[in-house]
Amino acid sequence: MKIKLITLIAFLLLVSFCGGSSEIATVENTSSTSKVLNDESVNDEEEVVFNINDYSWDELYPLCSDFRFIEYQIIDSMSFSRDVKNWDYILWASFDGGEDYEFLKNEFLNYCEKNFTYEPMEEFLWNLSANWMSEIVLLNYWTQLMNKMCLNVENECKDDGSFLNFSEFESHILAPAFEIDFEEDSYLCYLHTTTLSKDDETDIKNKYIDYTGKNFGLNENSSDKEINIIGNTYIKSSVLFPKPTIGYYLDESAEDYYKNNPTSRFTYYNDLIKEPLYLWDCLFQSNNSNGETPKNSQWIIYGYGPPFVRAESSFNTSEVELKGNYYMWSVVKPGPNSVVEEYKITKLYWFNEDFTTIKDFCSRYSLDKEYLNEQDIDYPFLINLKNKEYVNSYFCSEVALNN
Repeated sequence: MKIKLITLIAFLLLVSFCGGSSEIATVENTSSTSKVLNDESVNDEEEVVFNINDYSWDELYPLCSDFRFIEYQIIDSMSFSRDVKNWDYILWASFDGGEDYEFLKNEFLNYCEKNFTYEPMEEFLWNLSANWMSEIVLLNYWTQLMNKMCLNVENECKDDGSFLNFSEFESHILAPAFEIDFEEDSYLCYLHTTTLSKDDETDIKNKYIDYTGKNFGLNENSSDKEINIIGNTYIKSSVLFPKPTIGYYLDESAEDYYKNNPTSRFTYYNDLIKEPLYLWDCLFQSNNSNGETPKNSQWIIYGYGPPFVRAESSFNTSEVELKGNYYMWSVVKPGPNSVVEEYKITKLYWFNEDFTTIKDFCSRYSLDKEYLNEQDIDYPFLINLKNKEYVNSYFCSEVALNN
């Protein structure tokens, strides 16, 4: 039996509304169809007027980019912010069903189809991208633990300048992950990292960029927000990230779910279609002309989400041939009428014969003896991570437990 990952908790609060009656009348509008609802469940005295033109692109982005609406037309409390117009009515109608819900669903569907583009990759190819994302999720969790340790025990890290310089992270952070070409120029692509101290605050000035995980109540206030060292922000685009809508529900072992949705474990708790993480800084390396300046004057290209494969299959009587390339997804212009580029990856540095994955590192790592003597088997998270060895031991124990 499949269990929905995200339960519709907010609907339970609206059960008491179901005793009301609703009369629907169509109202002419020069720009869009509207409906006036004499709805006792919302207000005994006032009519509720719904017009799709009353909603901005920003307000409807969370709904149009939600895999549950894309795939199943589900509308609930996570589809909108609480201050959106007619929020109570929308939730009530979604819970109650009937004519109101059908009207809302069709209005929102029409809007999303006109204002958003979603061209997912082939489902069988997502495993390759999920493998990249799983590595990044583990790395983010590991660096979070290291960052906390360095903030709490400053003497442990001061000689290194930054915990990101630790040898454990060298192949992941200090070296490029892949290479792209753009107009005959070569770019080396590195993971983008953010290191924030206890008192630091970042001021996001672009309204189409936001923190990851906010729709789950994370990052709401600075005193308890969890900083993602990698992928701390995402970008909003009318061209949605091409992750396919597969594997979003838990099976009995949860194996397929976490395999397809690695961001649901440890740190981000988000969906990449809605929140494509800012992950890559691709720096100009050289070109075939003078090797000094980029032809297009573009010194850096930003990438979002994990690399993915666009491929074609050709069939004959004896075999199936798969031809494809890795691409990096980049938003050149965010917001409505977005401009998106898919840059072909010409060389991979991760997942080759010289690359040590995090799982490989942990499988070879010997847990610190002092850590093992102090750890509480029932409550391992209560142990004081007082040095790098303690962090590595705790982290690798978590990796072994969850994989």
